[in-house]
Amino acid sequence: MVLLNAFYFGEQVEQLRPESIDTHELVWERYVRGWLRTSASTYWYRADRLITAISSGSTITGVSYVNSGDVRAKGVELEVQMRLRGESRVLVSYAFQHAVDQKRARSCQTRRGTWQKPGSACRGLL
Repeated sequence: MVLLNAFYFGEQVEQLRPESIDTHELVWERYVRGWLRTSASTYWYRADRLITAISSGSTITGVSYVNSGDVRAKGVELEVQMRLRGESRVLVSYAFQHAVDQKRARSCQTRRGTWQKPGSACRGLL
């Protein structure tokens, strides 16, 4: 398998190391009278040695892979769940995240639940 990887993607793929991620999260949750649940959470993470595709004229596929890039991100999420009559439930959630690509010094902010046009700054960063 190692020989095939080097054949298709170049010798440098044999030097790849595993990606790593370090995550932390704090959560507060509250139940009120059995019909309402609220929660708030904050999180942050650091991903290192991300495996990235690069152009390579010396490989059959024209692509090789290297460990390149570190991402730092932090965010918050708010959630409310209500139990209605019968088995019906309503869930409302909002999340905000800010991520920074350390190598390219790119930054992006995302909000879950809102539409983001394709090709935005966050594409490929998260």
